[in-house]
Amino acid sequence: MAYPYNNPYGYQAQYTPVQPAQQNQNIIWVQGEAGMKAYWVAPGNTMALWDSENPVIYLKTCDMSGIPTVRIIDISYREQPQNAATGDYKALEARIAKIETMMAKGSGENA
Repeated sequence: MAYPYNNPYGYQAQYTPVQPAQQNQNIIWVQGEAGMKAYWVAPGNTMALWDSENPVIYLKTCDMSGIPTVRIIDISYREQPQNAATGDYKALEARIAKIETMMAKGSGENA
């Protein structure tokens, strides 16, 4: 009796290929302008290329004739005030207290 694939038990093992985890699959990193210039973009496509050395994103577009153009976006960082939510809450609390006081005065006069 012939066994499939030299398997003495008569069954075929099922193998599932393991694929490595992909990280940052939507971000393409290049090293400076030289890396951006060297990165090939297919005709009719646009790629966002993130500079690993500077806070810059390059939008490289290649027209159907194969001529690339580049738009450079400078990234700037802003700090959000830490107490913005607390300040808004306190202002809202003061407005509510004022309205409650006005309502209390209004209902006392009409009684």
